Amino acid sequence: MDKWLISIIATIVSLAGIYLKSRLDKRQQADNRRREFRVAIQSISARFNGVDWMRFLKVYDASIPEVKDLCIKIVDDIRPSKRMDFNKYWNKYCGFKHSDLELPLPKTPAGIDEYQKANGRKRAEMTKVLKDTLNRITREAE
Repeated sequence: MDKWLISIIATIVSLAGIYLKSRLDKRQQADNRRREFRVAIQSISARFNGVDWMRFLKVYDASIPEVKDLCIKIVDDIRPSKRMDFNKYWNKYCGFKHSDLELPLPKTPAGIDEYQKANGRKRAEMTKVLKDTLNRITREAE
């Protein structure tokens, strides 16, 4: 073979190698970001474990900007086939109102005991919904 043909083939092979290495590096970086994202979301979910009733809404409110920020940083790394569901569950989590999470206070002190029992059930139910939604966000980020 001529030297120029060998040189061209060597150049093409080296460029292909550089391209493949670049693609693999980008994929590895995206995998690492998704892994860190899942750990961070699981940490947010764990904050709801055993949270007392007085801090429940504060924990949720404090988590919203964190979840938004984490999701914005990772959304481009989500596979296109999962991105729609990822966005759906991210928006669902961040879109709850206080009235979705707790019952309104009773108008008179007479019904406070019933309110506390009912609100405890509502809060337990909504804690499960919040945690399930966070878990679903992490599954869509796999």
